[in-house]
Amino acid sequence: MGINWLTKRHPGPELMDDPSVSDSEFEGVLRVLEVINAWLGGYSATLIPLQKLCIDKNKTYTIVDVGCGGGDSLRVIHYWAAKNGFKVALYGVDLSPVAIDYAKRNSQNMDITYLVGDCFLAHELVQDIDIISSSLFTNHLDDATFTQFLQYMDTHSKAGWVINDLHRHWLGYYSIWLITTLFVRNRLVRYDARISVWRGFRKQEYRQYFLLLKMNNVVIQWRWAFRWSVWSRTSQNT
Repeated sequence: MGINWLTKRHPGPELMDDPSVSDSEFEGVLRVLEVINAWLGGYSATLIPLQKLCIDKNKTYTIVDVGCGGGDSLRVIHYWAAKNGFKVALYGVDLSPVAIDYAKRNSQNMDITYLVGDCFLAHELVQDIDIISSSLFTNHLDDATFTQFLQYMDTHSKAGWVINDLHRHWLGYYSIWLITTLFVRNRLVRYDARISVWRGFRKQEYRQYFLLLKMNNVVIQWRWAFRWSVWSRTSQNT
């Protein structure tokens, strides 16, 4: 049974989207998010679709993670590919120079390229993209921009795309509120974590987007903890 005020997405914005936030405080958010992702198993919502999209071990897949933040998802993809024998060229794109600098420092000795840029211009920064992925990024977008982003991924990815984001649910909201209240000191995380859940999506909402855009080849799967793994093979992957 849902909570009435969670019926609609929170209009935002989140505190971390404020450009006046200090570099050190913003980096603190990136560190905490990596811990939370690892602790709650959030990376599986990205890796499981990649197993479906990467089908040829003789091919090098160019994977671009947009809104890559501190690069933690790309580091996990790097280790996953190495363990499973996949060849990948990994790129992270984010508007924040602070996030990109942090990602570079924490991805040393890994073949990952990080670029400052707009998510809608990733195809100009990286040529011949096979897979576009995003993790905890789409909840920052309003409905109109999210619709544009879905079209963008479908147009500019040759093999497919992956969304890993939050399920808007009262239990997820209160659970992350309790966890961050008890264990996190960073004020941005303590506020933004629950707002991110509130800005997440429900399955029926995803279906409405895809119906509107006439996108039929989309898989929507629920993952622990309160994550949606949404992915598609694009029309170019035939």
